Amino acid sequence: MNRDKYERILQQFELYYPMFYKRTIDWWGSGRMSIMVELNDGTVYDYDAMDNSVRLVDTIDPSDESLKKSFGANLQKMIPFTG
Repeated sequence: MNRDKYERILQQFELYYPMFYKRTIDWWGSGRMSIMVELNDGTVYDYDAMDNSVRLVDTIDPSDESLKKSFGANLQKMIPFTG
């Protein structure tokens, strides 16, 4: 996915979560319609543009259990769209 698409997602994040956006020190693409943002206090959030939701990520390098939970949550979001 190109950088322009992720920048549009970042702009959407800024619109819906301005207080988080003001504290953002770094961000990167993390999926088809999502980005990860790191705030100035070290916390990392996953922003999903499909449903405009923000989810706290345990760490930048998550454990296996955290990855399983994240995968399950993402899968549940995608099921209604796949038919």
